[in-house]
Amino acid sequence: MTISRLGRAALAVAVALSPAGVAACSGQNPKGEVTVLALWTGSEKAAFIEVLEAFKAQTGIAYDYQDTRALPQVLQAEVKTGNPPDVAIMASAGEFAEYARGGNLVKLDTLIGEHRRAFKEHWLLPMGEGRDRHIYAVPYKVSFKSAIWYRPDRTPEPPRENWDRLVSYTTSQAEAGTTPWCMGMGDAPSSGGTGTDAIEDILLHKSPEVYEKWATGRQSWSSPEVRDAWETWHEVFVEHAYGGPRAVLSTDFQDGGRPMFADPPGCLLEHQGSFIVDFYEQYQGLPNGAPRAGADFDFFPFPPFDPSGDTAGQPWLGAIDLAVMFNDTREARELIQFLATRKAQRIWPSDPVRGGGAIMANETVGAAAYRDPISRKIAGIVHSDRPMCFDASDAMPPAMRNAFSRAVLEYLNDPGRLTGLLEKLDEIHSKIPQTAWLDLPCGDKETQE
Repeated sequence: MTISRLGRAALAVAVALSPAGVAACSGQNPKGEVTVLALWTGSEKAAFIEVLEAFKAQTGIAYDYQDTRALPQVLQAEVKTGNPPDVAIMASAGEFAEYARGGNLVKLDTLIGEHRRAFKEHWLLPMGEGRDRHIYAVPYKVSFKSAIWYRPDRTPEPPRENWDRLVSYTTSQAEAGTTPWCMGMGDAPSSGGTGTDAIEDILLHKSPEVYEKWATGRQSWSSPEVRDAWETWHEVFVEHAYGGPRAVLSTDFQDGGRPMFADPPGCLLEHQGSFIVDFYEQYQGLPNGAPRAGADFDFFPFPPFDPSGDTAGQPWLGAIDLAVMFNDTREARELIQFLATRKAQRIWPSDPVRGGGAIMANETVGAAAYRDPISRKIAGIVHSDRPMCFDASDAMPPAMRNAFSRAVLEYLNDPGRLTGLLEKLDEIHSKIPQTAWLDLPCGDKETQE
């Protein structure tokens, strides 16, 4: 029996609910084909398909690409039923670590050996100790999370100097009858990421030491510093968000910035990762046409809390998409090797239509590959010596990350519940062993499990 990749994904989810139904139709992949599972849909999917087409042209190997926004759920079900994809693109370091520790992933040390020097060590996420320390992932696309977006024609002097300036700008615009912040929380089935990113960025810039302890499972959720980050986010961002909390809850993250480009604009600023560039440029039906990076929108890094505005040494929040291999086939090996190369990692950012905001992990890609000034500016930060700290929610054990996202949504719906929500997060935290947390780098600290 043969079934499509989409059919296998749906079957895997259904079978995962019934141990008695373990895949009778699981079969081997057709010869000369590699199956790939990723969360990229829409224009992001189209951009990655170009990469896979280049791989096919170079190797003659066909690909079967499956996209799903429910990647964690689909992947978990497929692994459980013994039918994982050959290659998956994972966006969560915490989930990646669970699969690596569980023996589900193929070691890639020899496959990417010649390309290893093209990546910063922290992006490689080596796992294990001593001689048992191995590479299980190819770092692919980086997300720069410490960005605040604006329209230069509406905000010619953005409040970039320091945190106090950002707060005073927010207050003054609200008092003048203009909504300062754009925001969308939806991302089914994993909504809430816009809020977790903002809370993380506030805590990181206010107290990097506390952030590192919290992100690695050594700081209470109810601690004053963590609680303050939640309250600050609500006071400065949420209370001045377009449409109010209910509208934020019902708006998808990719559409949160759309009111910024109305005439007149419905909101002026958005805190969002570098990937939002592609979504901005896909907006249709706007008075002045689809926005263009560098002309119709720009960004400034999250401002320092230091009143002097000194950004030297200021950390930034980062996340990484990881290509991992579940099945050790010739076709999968060739794809993994290809994805690590400069050639493969230049394709997406060079796309004249869909390349915006695609910041690649391979440092040899070069500035010329980035087709707009915004992406080149972000790539300059990502590949500089400015200290990076991993996105905490992406690196947390999945149970903790999911609880964090849910708590953000509940907090938006009822801010009076914060104490109980943080206590519940502490309760969940207490049931997760410390060994399940990643001790990821923050600042200049070396990567270690």
